[in-house]
Amino acid sequence: MNSAAVKSGPGPETVAHLQSTFSRNMKSGGELDLDADALELITFVETHGQLDKTPELTKSNAPAAEHRSAGNRLYRERKLNQALVLYNESICHAEAGSDQLAMGYANRSAVYFEQGEYEFALY
Repeated sequence: MNSAAVKSGPGPETVAHLQSTFSRNMKSGGELDLDADALELITFVETHGQLDKTPELTKSNAPAAEHRSAGNRLYRERKLNQALVLYNESICHAEAGSDQLAMGYANRSAVYFEQGEYEFALY
């Protein structure tokens, strides 16, 4: 993850400006005038640039393996819900088409099977 290009979120002045814009553009019925809000927001972003830069996340089998291994420990301790969380994290990190991805799905399926969630075990 490249954190050099990451800057913090919008400052208090930006938030105050956007809140002011939305409240000013309220219609009499209490609904937002979305066209006016969108135009104001587009103009603001064009003037001030992107509000927040988010880092690009990449897939990596190393953290996938760590999460899956931790999930396996919890599975052996019969802490199935906690293991399920770690298996899901493993799946999120695993590279497409990798053994880690396949094993993450297999481990998650085993938890669902143990919980009697047979339909979920298929996915």
